[in-house]
Amino acid sequence: MNTGAILTALMLGVLLASAASWAITALYRRRMLTLMRQAPPPRIDATAPAAPAVSLPRPHAVPDAAAQRAPKPAS
Repeated sequence: MNTGAILTALMLGVLLASAASWAITALYRRRMLTLMRQAPPPRIDATAPAAPAVSLPRPHAVPDAAAQRAPKPAS
């Protein structure tokens, strides 16, 4: 294969990749700026009535394995 053809294909590929990345970056920047300029949506929890607090049962304490193996202090 001719080395000139390989070099031409490589240069063409680099140019096409840079053009595609530039176009994708421009589209992303435009869409992100429109999103940032919009007002935030209303908060759902601000309009909903407050739910009563439900007390959950406390989980049972599980003793630490190292504390079980530790020798008891002499009194």
